[in-house]
Formats: sequence, C-alpha cells, structure tokens
Amino acid sequence: MRNIRLLDVISMVVGIAIIAMAFFSPDILDHNVRVTVICGIICFIPFVIRQTGAFTIPVFLNVLIIASAFLHAFGLAVNIYVLGGSYDTITHTLSSMTVSICIFLVLACFQYYAKGAVNFTGRALAFFTALLGMTFSVYWEVIEYSSDVLTGSVTQYSPYDTLTDLVCDFTGTLLASVFVGFYMSRRSPKDLIESFELNQKIKDLAFTDRSKE
Repeated sequence: MRNIRLLDVISMVVGIAIIAMAFFSPDILDHNVRVTVICGIICFIPFVIRQTGAFTIPVFLNVLIIASAFLHAFGLAVNIYVLGGSYDTITHTLSSMTVSICIFLVLACFQYYAKGAVNFTGRALAFFTALLGMTFSVYWEVIEYSSDVLTGSVTQYSPYDTLTDLVCDFTGTLLASVFVGFYMSRRSPKDLIESFELNQKIKDLAFTDRSKE
C-alpha cells in the first residue's frame, strides 16, 4: 500500500460529501440522485488506482477530477441547473478540460511507449487531443439526450442549451491545450510519463507489438 497523500484524503472527503448530498439534500430531484452518487464515486478513482499500483494520476488532473465532480454534483444537489445562468457554462467547460487532458495523457503514453509505431509531432498531438475531445463532447450530448428520453432526467433544456454546451466544450478543450503547452514547456515527455509511475505489466500489455507472435 502506497503512502496516503493529502490530495488522497481530500479526494475521499469530497467523495463522501458528494454521496451525502445525494441522499440528504432537500432540493435534489429523484432522477439526479444516482448521477450525484456516481460523481462521488469518481472522486475515489484516483486514490484507488494509485493504491492498486497501476499508475498515479498527475496532481493537476486529480484536482480537475475533484473540482469537476464536486461542482457538477453540487449543482444537481441544490438544483442550480434548472435556474439557468452561467453555472452550467462553468461545469461544462471544466469537465471538457478534464476529459481533454485525459486524452492528451493517453496519447502521450502511446507516443512514448509505442517505440515508433505511433509518432505524433507536437502540433499533431495537440490536434488529435482537440479532435477527440470534441468528439467525446458530441457523444456526451447524445448520452444526455438518451438519458432524458429513457429515464426522465432533465439534462437538456433546449437546442440553445445543447449548442451552448458544445461551445463550452470547445472552450474547455482549447484551455486544456494551452495549459498542456505551458506545462510541457518546462518538462520533457520522459518527465511526464515517469510521473505516472505506470505499472510494468500495463506497459507490456498495452504497448507490446503482438504482430510478430
């Protein structure tokens, strides 16, 4: 078992607080309870992954995961989303940043460990990060629509709301790219990848060339 960091404690406390909101908030709607619980569980994921020895999620991504999950769950718990305003704009932009950075880190791993099989240039890496980030955003809107139709949830209020969400997703992707560019300006790809502390078994499973077997 690895040493527990302050960030691990914060993740768990926030996760417990979110789950408590799901069951004890007087304003939460019934169909939002399960989504709020999922947000709470998400906060535990970085800690659990690290303790299993699989890999360590970078601190900046860990913080984004906690912030995204908490803000979204809080909005559901106190029913802010139905009031309109800028809250949905903030949560969508932040969530899009989180997803885009996850995509970047996955692509960076393939770039580093694939031993030439995948060879992105700096611009290509940024382009594919933005492309996949926006693709995920489109699928997310489809998931929200499907949820509203099948479960009676209320995640899409109008076509304007959907288009606004997509603009926020684009903005979040752009901000993530700027952050990554600044973050990597002071680090080498090797420094970034080594900070993951990726388990050797995962490296062998994901990046071994099996075409020669």
